[in-house]
Amino acid sequence: MLLFGMTEEALVGWARSRGATPGAGCALARFILARSAGRPSPEKPSGKLLAQLETSFALPPAEVAAAADGTVRFAVRLDDGEVVETVLIHQPVSDLRARERWTVCV
Repeated sequence: MLLFGMTEEALVGWARSRGATPGAGCALARFILARSAGRPSPEKPSGKLLAQLETSFALPPAEVAAAADGTVRFAVRLDDGEVVETVLIHQPVSDLRARERWTVCV
C-alpha cells in the first residue's frame, strides 16, 4: 500500500484499525504532511504507530532509464496506475559552465 496520496481520513482510519485513537490518527496525518513539506511536525505520533507505519507502507520501485547525454529518468507507477516521473539532468563543466551542475525535475 502506498502512503502518499492517502487522505487524512484514510490515514486516521488506518491508525484506528491498529488500535489508535482518532486524535492519534490526526497527529499521524499532520506529522506525515509536515515531514513531506520539510517542516518540523507540531506533534509526534507514538513510536508504536510509527513502527507500524514503516512496516505497512512501501515505496514502489522506480524504473530507471539512462540516456547517452547523462540524463537519468526515474518513473514510479502508483497503485492507481498513474506514473510519477523525475528526471536528473547532468550538466558537465564546459566553456559556458565553470562548475558541474545537476538539475532535478519532478
